Amino acid sequence: MSRSEMLGNFRDLGLGFKDPALSAQAAFRAALRAFAAPALPVEMDFASLFQAPPPLPAEMAALALVLADGEASVYLSPSLKDAGTYLSFHGGVAKVAPEEAFFVFAAAEAEAPPLALLRQGSEKAPDESATLILGGALTGKEGGVKYWASGPGIKEPRLWAPRGLSASFLAERGEIVAAYPLGIDIFLTGPNLLMGLPRTTLLERA
Repeated sequence: MSRSEMLGNFRDLGLGFKDPALSAQAAFRAALRAFAAPALPVEMDFASLFQAPPPLPAEMAALALVLADGEASVYLSPSLKDAGTYLSFHGGVAKVAPEEAFFVFAAAEAEAPPLALLRQGSEKAPDESATLILGGALTGKEGGVKYWASGPGIKEPRLWAPRGLSASFLAERGEIVAAYPLGIDIFLTGPNLLMGLPRTTLLERA
């Protein structure tokens, strides 16, 4: 392989964080804010932090780089599978089947595995569960079925009307988190948006 071909391959991988310290810290703080205040969108120009190659949206790439380290296992939904080399190169992650993954990346609800299939931890180790990072779930606008969100991090029940999620998906999530402390945690993403739905957050139809 020629030097130009090698350089081309590296360019295809995309860049990591522009500033390995500051950019990573900014992305990590956004993730913390999303879980500290569930069902409330966090806005950030994620694309300004680094360059992720298609088809991985900047929001999902940011979470992958700050949450999934070299010991993490990940699953990429079909339309994201071409990002596997990027994540392996920059994060050293292992790609596995969805039921084995600690981090599950799905480009949209239609590509997400059944939630019951994912790791939900055990009574002795509830933290050994999966985190689902779901793309296309936040549009910046509300107008869907209305829910009251309550739980830790929410002082008063918060009204939420998602447009990017189906009622059946949220009902399935409700069945899973009813087994708390077992369950799964979810990050919802959209253009420059991030939202946390930890297993402690309860959603009730308004």
